[in-house]
Amino acid sequence: MPRKKRSSIGRQRKKHKKTITISSDVRGPDDIYIDIQAIECIYDGGNEDHEDEPFWRLPWLDIEDDTMCKESGKSDEVADSDGVFGHEFYVILDKAYKYHHTVNLEEFTQNLVSGVIYSRLKIQLDNSKHPDFVFIPTSRYIRYIQCYDSDDPKVKMSVTIMPDLTAEIHVHGLKLDRNHEIWNDIPLIFLTKKSLWTLLDRLKKYKVCAGNFDPEFQDFVPIGRRLEVNGSNYVAFREGDYSATTGPITYHGTIRSTKCLLLTDILRCKDCAVYRRTLKKTLERETKKQPVSQVNWLKSKKGEVRMTEVEKLQKLKQYKQYTHELETKCRKLERQISHLIQKKGVRLSQSENNDLRFVMESCGDMVRQAFPEENSF
Repeated sequence: MPRKKRSSIGRQRKKHKKTITISSDVRGPDDIYIDIQAIECIYDGGNEDHEDEPFWRLPWLDIEDDTMCKESGKSDEVADSDGVFGHEFYVILDKAYKYHHTVNLEEFTQNLVSGVIYSRLKIQLDNSKHPDFVFIPTSRYIRYIQCYDSDDPKVKMSVTIMPDLTAEIHVHGLKLDRNHEIWNDIPLIFLTKKSLWTLLDRLKKYKVCAGNFDPEFQDFVPIGRRLEVNGSNYVAFREGDYSATTGPITYHGTIRSTKCLLLTDILRCKDCAVYRRTLKKTLERETKKQPVSQVNWLKSKKGEVRMTEVEKLQKLKQYKQYTHELETKCRKLERQISHLIQKKGVRLSQSENNDLRFVMESCGDMVRQAFPEENSF
């Protein structure tokens, strides 16, 4: 076999440094992409154990030269709370934050989000104004509200950023479901003012579902009461007066489906429109019914839960009238008995009356034992 050519004595092989800059997207919490540029340092020659071994430099690591990058590869690796080995540990949110490997990563991230980032974002928003929503600086949360323009203004909707940087939207005091289309293509957490205002600007494209605000429907359900099916499943409820406006329409109270979307781009959402048919059928049946004043509510089997306010008042009137009639009959009967006693009763002298009273008192216990019923004598 040919003998390997020996290198010249006293001459070292040249070291070649090759630097490659690579740009990549790193996915942060909840699908937040952060562009990171890393530099790959490849060493040829020198230590054969680390020949052609890459060392990665990241912008926030403050590695000034290739020697530091190479020496970091020689140090012993340690494991953090998640069991990941490395030399230094960083968590990437709005920027990179360094943490010690002995710290619990989950607790560190939660404290970082609810503390530093949340407070910084709240201060930033306090110094800026949105054209359609009002920031509440006194709230312990990051909160924007929008009110109706009326003599008695009520809160139309509110947007709250929780300490974990997730958002909640309330419309007329009801929480907007996470399945609503408004959450599409919006990040799950809000780290910056721009991302939050994107949500606020998107809300301008929607209006509050008007439900079924027709005055003839409102007597079917008291305010706050829910309509039931078979006594178990709620299908609709009546909302209070928010002095709400939808275009030229102003309504005071409405009946919503329990599946109401709350925010829609038309007058009413699909579920409220479907339930509107039920209300129309109910109204049609009510118009064909016997007038409330002609119904004998003393014999009616309709439960009070399903009765309207008018029906309840009519029932109370009938009970009051019935009670008055019974009292009148009782007084008339008492007068008849008194008149009958005076006409056909036996008149006693004073001595006979005293004797009868003595007999009643002396024999009273014996009579009560023989006739325990109070009205028998």
